[in-house]
Amino acid sequence: LLGAIPPYLRKTDDNPEGVDGEVFEQIEAAIVKDRYAWFKDFFDNFYNTDKLPKRISEQAWQASFNVAAGASPFASYACVDTWLTDFRGDLPKIDVPVLVVHGTDDRILPFEATAARLPDLIDDVELVAVEGGPQEQARGQRGRGLERLWIDLVDRVGRRVPPAPPDHARRGAG
Repeated sequence: LLGAIPPYLRKTDDNPEGVDGEVFEQIEAAIVKDRYAWFKDFFDNFYNTDKLPKRISEQAWQASFNVAAGASPFASYACVDTWLTDFRGDLPKIDVPVLVVHGTDDRILPFEATAARLPDLIDDVELVAVEGGPQEQARGQRGRGLERLWIDLVDRVGRRVPPAPPDHARRGAG
């Protein structure tokens, strides 16, 4: 899970670690007022461009903006409610190993409200907290790009998977 939204983002009486509901209302209001201005703010925070200005090129930032701008106004507004899905009942049912990679300076999905809580809800989880990292981790941090992330992931998975049987054992005797 890369910058994951679970377990439950909205703050409620039984979820005090969540984010105040007013934040989501403000997001919806900003989208209605000027969704393009909201997209700019969103992607600046997605990439933490004020703290990590050289992490992403203007062209890559603009490509992200263009994809968002291509969405319908309704979809832009309606997506906010999808962020409020409560996954707490589903997470304990996960019965496979899970790797979570999440930036500690994530302004979109705050680390403490999301990823930091997953080890208490999933039996077999490894949490990799990227110190100072933003929401977007695929481009990597301090030279760690997507390729490095995949190499690390394959290495972690490889340590958990038993070695394959010798070739002749897979084909059967004879």
